[in-house]
Amino acid sequence: MSDEKYRAIYVLGTNKEYIHKGNKKMLKEKFKNFKKVSCRQTIFDCERKAQIYLEHCGNISQDKVEELFKQEQDKLRKKVQIRVNLALTNDEKDEIEISEEHKLTLDEFKKIKNHLNLKIHLDENAIYCDAGDYTSLNKAIKVTNSKGKLLFDIFKEDKSEYEVFQYFLRKKDWKEEDDCIVLNNYGNANEIQYAEAIAMYFGLEIAIRTGAKVLYADNEDVIKNWSKGLGSLKTEYDIETVYALYKKRQEFEKLGGEVKHIYGEINPADFGKHRKPSNCKFVGKNSKHITIDEYERLKKIYDKIDKGNSVGKKDESFLNEVIKKLEN
Repeated sequence: MSDEKYRAIYVLGTNKEYIHKGNKKMLKEKFKNFKKVSCRQTIFDCERKAQIYLEHCGNISQDKVEELFKQEQDKLRKKVQIRVNLALTNDEKDEIEISEEHKLTLDEFKKIKNHLNLKIHLDENAIYCDAGDYTSLNKAIKVTNSKGKLLFDIFKEDKSEYEVFQYFLRKKDWKEEDDCIVLNNYGNANEIQYAEAIAMYFGLEIAIRTGAKVLYADNEDVIKNWSKGLGSLKTEYDIETVYALYKKRQEFEKLGGEVKHIYGEINPADFGKHRKPSNCKFVGKNSKHITIDEYERLKKIYDKIDKGNSVGKKDESFLNEVIKKLEN
């Protein structure tokens, strides 16, 4: 559970409202300026509860805030379930006619978005790659299937080829471990991009060998720049890697392959730096689900909402379409 809290402050007399976000130490530091101010204040575990407190000018107990929050969430969940039931009974239709009463507004999505149960299907025919910290001095790489199973064993299918593979690793001063390949630390400024580029190179090679048409990676700089022969290169290792990666991606794309972005928290090859949200779970393709691409779009809309940016009608329509694929 996150230690992040929200302190709601209602200043008497001026009627000004503040919400401070942070851990216990940060909140204590921020509140120093209010110690001599006449105010009402309470700490909550989520922002919406802090907002409810301020909507009542701080003249409300914490228990009452909890009660109102629960009522609000129950009402929204009921609305979601109505929307799901309508979707299930109209599955054969491309477009579902929903009354205004049963549509979720953008404001309602803002309140419930972190409580939606998302079922995500990871394409079992795709390849997934990532790089991360192995030690404080070394990076490591993974290439896996949708279940998180390493795929480096493909180089072991032919004995002579595997010997070449091992010689290549020794020459680079890299080491094959049970759960990853550990890279030598070259101490350059692009260290993580370098490691991500190596991971993508192996991912592309394995995708080509297995006939996979999609490779997922979570480093956008490597997807958009390094693998296209672009980027700010610092060392000879960067230049060598970028050229080899660029050629390998060209080979993959000529075969009809595509390199796509996946968020780290749902990447089965992730090294654990990104924590999977508690409201997400992975399911098979025969279950109600959203795809990796739909999760990508959903996250981008959520980012807009969190930053206070405007959300267009197409995004609102997409949010309602996602409800078709939700569970209770």
